[in-house]
Amino acid sequence: MAIVLPPAVPDAEELRALLAQLLGKPVALKSPVGPPKPNIAPQVQAMYCAADGTARAMASVDLPLAANLGAALAMMPAATAAEAARSGRMNELLSDCLHEVLNVCARLLNRPGGMHVVLKKVAAAPDSLPADVRAALSKAPLQREYDLEIAGYGRGKIVFRAA
Repeated sequence: MAIVLPPAVPDAEELRALLAQLLGKPVALKSPVGPPKPNIAPQVQAMYCAADGTARAMASVDLPLAANLGAALAMMPAATAAEAARSGRMNELLSDCLHEVLNVCARLLNRPGGMHVVLKKVAAAPDSLPADVRAALSKAPLQREYDLEIAGYGRGKIVFRAA
């Protein structure tokens, strides 16, 4: 019987390189990778599910990085991202572009011999993922936080969790 590994959490350099290639802009890691710190700021949450529909991974993106990722992908002005972060609300285009970035990030969660996951849902504050999913994945054995800066846009944090 083959053992199926859980989804991975991205390696820092893989995440940085993927985002730089996708956005066509330099992306820098601004702090060491480590376990997530508590975050009560508004954020966007993405749920990644296995083929049976079970939530197996989650990404939490703070609003500044969420807006910056969406704006950079759409080649929108950085001021648009800054205003979205300031107001706490992303417009539909920013949200759609962020969804695409998070969808592409699914490839970093999948690894040979591991469970395959796909992006199932993206929820922006004040909406969120189901409470049971958030609770289960908040205790996931694999967790990493990344502080990223997108050239010309700004910085923010993203946390990946996998179980």
